[in-house]
Amino acid sequence: MPFDLTARINRPWSRYLIAIIAVAAAAAVRAQFLGSLGPRTPFLTFFPAVTIVALLAGLPAGLLATALSAAYLVSSLDPAVHSLILQNDVDRLGMAIFVTSCVLICFVAKRLHSARKRAADAESRAKLAEQQRLNEAKLLDSEARHRFLFENSLDAVFLTTWDGDIIAANRASCQLFGMTEDELRRAGRTGLLDHSDPRVADYLKGRAEQGSIRSEIFQLRKDGSRFPAEISAVVMDGEKSSFVILRDITERKQAEAALRESKQQYENLVSRISVGVYILRSVPDGAFALDYVSPRMAEILEVSVARLLEDAHSFFGKIHPDDLDSFDTLNREGIKNLQPFDWEGRFLVEGGIKWLQFKSSPEPLESGDVLWHGVVSDTTKIKLAEEAVLALNAGLEQRVRERTAELEAAVREQESFSYSVSHDLRAPLRHINGFSAILAEDYGSSLPPKALNYLQRIEGATSRMGAMIDHLLELSRVSRIELERNSVDLSELAAEVAVMLRETEPQRCVEFSIEKGLSVRGDRKLLGQLLENLIGNAWKYSSGKPSALIEFGSISEGGQETFFVRDDGVGFDMAYSGKLFEVFQRLHGEEFEGTGIGLATAHRIVQRHGGTIWAHGQINQGATFYFALAQPAAGKK
Repeated sequence: MPFDLTARINRPWSRYLIAIIAVAAAAAVRAQFLGSLGPRTPFLTFFPAVTIVALLAGLPAGLLATALSAAYLVSSLDPAVHSLILQNDVDRLGMAIFVTSCVLICFVAKRLHSARKRAADAESRAKLAEQQRLNEAKLLDSEARHRFLFENSLDAVFLTTWDGDIIAANRASCQLFGMTEDELRRAGRTGLLDHSDPRVADYLKGRAEQGSIRSEIFQLRKDGSRFPAEISAVVMDGEKSSFVILRDITERKQAEAALRESKQQYENLVSRISVGVYILRSVPDGAFALDYVSPRMAEILEVSVARLLEDAHSFFGKIHPDDLDSFDTLNREGIKNLQPFDWEGRFLVEGGIKWLQFKSSPEPLESGDVLWHGVVSDTTKIKLAEEAVLALNAGLEQRVRERTAELEAAVREQESFSYSVSHDLRAPLRHINGFSAILAEDYGSSLPPKALNYLQRIEGATSRMGAMIDHLLELSRVSRIELERNSVDLSELAAEVAVMLRETEPQRCVEFSIEKGLSVRGDRKLLGQLLENLIGNAWKYSSGKPSALIEFGSISEGGQETFFVRDDGVGFDMAYSGKLFEVFQRLHGEEFEGTGIGLATAHRIVQRHGGTIWAHGQINQGATFYFALAQPAAGKK
C-alpha cells in the first residue's frame, strides 16, 4: 500500500532518488513502446510515474519528478520522427496541461498525506485516551478492592500515625470496640490499650525498634471491658504512619483453657479406666521405647511405671514361652509395615496365668519416628467365660437336637390331626347333609313349614362347618408350608383377584384402582392367597353400595415400602381392631358371609414373610388394610 510504503521512507534523499528512478523508468518504457504509442502520446508513461512518486515520497519529490519528466520531453528527440516533440501550439498546450496536471496531483497527494497524518494522530490520541481511561479504571478498581478488603475484613484494621492517632478504622474495628469511627479517632491508641497489661510497654518498644511487631495484649472496649487480642503493626511511609491489624482471641483463649482442662480430665480418666494406656515410639533403626505408660498398665503387667519407661523390653520375660514368638513376630512386622498391632496371649504372673490383649495403631512423624497409641486389657475373665460358654454350647447342642426331635414329632402329630380333620370330621357332616336332603325329599310335602326351616338351617350350618374346616386346614397349611422366595409382581396378582371377583358377581358395579409395578420377594402362592383374602374382604364389605371403589397401592413409611388395600364399604369400629386378626373373631353380623379365619390367615402369611399387618377404619367410611414385608422390596418396575 502506498501510504504504508511512504511511512517507511525516513530520509529526504531517498524520496528524491525515488523520483529520479520513477522518471527514468517511465522514459525507458516510452522508448520501448514508442512505436505502439505513437509520437502524439508522449505523456502517457509519465503521468503514472509522477503520481506514484507524489503518493510515495510526497510533494517535493513529486514536483521533482514533474520537472524531470517535462525536461525529458522538451529536450528529447523522437526516435521515430527525428523531430522535437514541441512542434506546434497543440504540442505546447499538451505540455502545459501535463505540467499543470502533475502539479495538481502532487498537491492532492500532499493533502492525502496530511489527512492520513491527522487520522493517525487522532487514532494515537484516542488510543492514548483509552489507555489513560483504562489505567484510571484499574486504579479506581484497585482502590475499590483495597477499600472493600479494608471495610469487610473480619479483623479490626487501623491506619494510625507514628504517635498513635487513628487516621482510619474499618467496620470490624467499630464493632469490636463498640465505638463509631469518630470515637475511635478521638480515643486514639492510648484509649484502646489496657495499660495495666505489662506486655503493652514491650509491644510499643518492639514496634519502635523493629518497625513491625506481633504480640498479644489486652484491649479496652467503650464500656470498659477488657479482652485479649492478637495485634500486628507495621510502620510505613518512613515512620510516618502505621498499619495495624487486631483480632479478638477470646474464643481461642477459652479453647486453650478448655484444652488444658480436657487434657487434665484425660489424664484423670486414663488413671481410672480398666484398661492400660501406652504410647510407644519406634525409630527407623528398629529400636523402640515407651514414651507414656498409665498406672493401670503397670498394674496389669505387674511392672512399675518407672521400670517400663526405662526399659520397654522389661515385660518380655513375663510372656508365656509358647506365645513369645507370635508376640515378637507381630511386633516387628507391625513396626516394619506400619500395620495396626493386635495381639492376645498369656502372661506368667504370681498365682498362675493371665490373658492380656494389646491393641495399638501407628502415627508416622516427619522425623521418621512412629508413635504407637495403644491399650492393654486383662481378658482373663473373658477367656474363662469363653471356656464356660464352649462347655455350655456343647450341652445346648444336645438340647437343640432333643428339641428338634420333639418339634418334628409335634409336626407329625399336627399333620395327623389335620388329616383327621380333613377326613374324619367330613364323614359325619356328609351324613348330616345326606339325611337332611332325604328328609326334605321324602317327607318334605308332609312336614310343616317350621320343620322344613329347621332342615334348611341344618344344611346351612353343616355347610358353614365344612367351610370352617377348609379354612382351618388352609391356616394350618400356611404355617407349615416351606417358603419359596422369588420376585413376585403384586400388581399382577391383585389384577387377577379383581378379574376373578368380577366373574363371580358380574352384576356388581365395582371400580378397581391397582397401582402398576409393585413387586416384592416372597412366596407367590402365599402372597396370592394374602391378596385374595384382603381384596375379597374389601369386595364383601362394600357389597351394600351401588357403586364401590377398591384400591391397591403402596406408600413409604420410615424408608420401608408399605402396601395397602382400601375400600369404601361399611368399615369397622377401631375400638375392636385388636380382634380383626384372631381366629373366629368377626366384627359384623350374619348379613355378611364368613368364618372369621380369612384375616387370621392373612396375618399368618405376613408373619411368615417377617412382616407386619394392621388396619384403620371408620363405621360406614370404609377400611384400609396395610402390610409391610421385612425383606427389602424389589421396587417399582
